[in-house]
Amino acid sequence: MIAAFKPIAPILKDWVSRPISGGTWVFFLVLAMLATPFCAQAEPHETTLKLLKQEKFTDAQDFIENYLADHPNDPQMKFWMALLLNKKGQTQESLKVYREITQLYPELPEPHNNLGILLAKTGELDEAKTEFEMALREQPDLANAMENLSHVYLLLTQQTLQKALTLNPQSHSLAAQLQAVDTFIKGLDAFGSQTQFNAHQR
Repeated sequence: MIAAFKPIAPILKDWVSRPISGGTWVFFLVLAMLATPFCAQAEPHETTLKLLKQEKFTDAQDFIENYLADHPNDPQMKFWMALLLNKKGQTQESLKVYREITQLYPELPEPHNNLGILLAKTGELDEAKTEFEMALREQPDLANAMENLSHVYLLLTQQTLQKALTLNPQSHSLAAQLQAVDTFIKGLDAFGSQTQFNAHQR
């Protein structure tokens, strides 16, 4: 699933394609000129995404690092870097970049979701729960975050039942509940729903 912001360029293209008359052409000419830097911003991200899809990870990392050297706070390119590091198995490095994005741009839900996935996979369930909740606070209809949050609740329930059964090992009720939760969890494709987003500089 790709959760995308509405790009700027198509909107401008629609505006400048409308019939114009009289002095209004001056306004649209200026608008088109102002649109140029925004349209150009999409190109490096498209290049990065293409390299990632082709699994040319070394080329992608070189390209991202060079771009970030000139645009250190670009949220989209930082997001690609976090995604790339995760694909390369560099979980801690990926976590660090996702944290940076959520601190710089807390209003973006997708980095919160992906950070939550990595935290859950490393056993930090309470922190993961917080990140999924923050993603849903910013975008209540982000289905991936809802699904992942439900998985966290299940794992927290599993942990609680395990502790309870340790304290009361003779409880048939606790044992039955734990078995049911264990069975349900095994049938889940847990934390596989990472989102992507397309954000222009703001």
